[in-house]
Amino acid sequence: MNQTVQPGEIAKAVRARSAMPAQSDQKQTKSDSPAAHSHRQPDTNLLAALAYATGWLPGYGWILPLILLFLVRQRFARLQALQALVLFLLGHASLFVLTVLGWGRLWQLVYFLQLVLWLVLIYHAYFQRRLVLPWLTEWSEQQLESLPTVSGLVHAADKQTG
Repeated sequence: MNQTVQPGEIAKAVRARSAMPAQSDQKQTKSDSPAAHSHRQPDTNLLAALAYATGWLPGYGWILPLILLFLVRQRFARLQALQALVLFLLGHASLFVLTVLGWGRLWQLVYFLQLVLWLVLIYHAYFQRRLVLPWLTEWSEQQLESLPTVSGLVHAADKQTG
């Protein structure tokens, strides 16, 4: 069982292996190539769910939805990111107002309802189900038309310079 390998044998084996024709009859398609996987876009459903999921991070819940809004190309993920950002801001503003007014019990109820809404939105975003919120979804879709992505801005700048 104890076999010693001579230094030149490994190099010979590698050269012989690379010179052999491919043993499979299948062609390597463009999507199977390693280069195609290196620039693969993340799953839209995961990005959309993460936009909502990070809303519960104290003080930082707005950062990921804002990043997704401008960096991601997928429309569904961008729409969910914009809705998550608006809901984050509205939720924290409502909790702030209730705190200032001293309505502690109502604050707890609103906080619980926000948590339930957030979980429902995460579920729907992950499974790419469209959940229409009464005024927010329509408003978000209108705003999304005018918001460029960073890649769109770079492409427009390249056209102007080129």
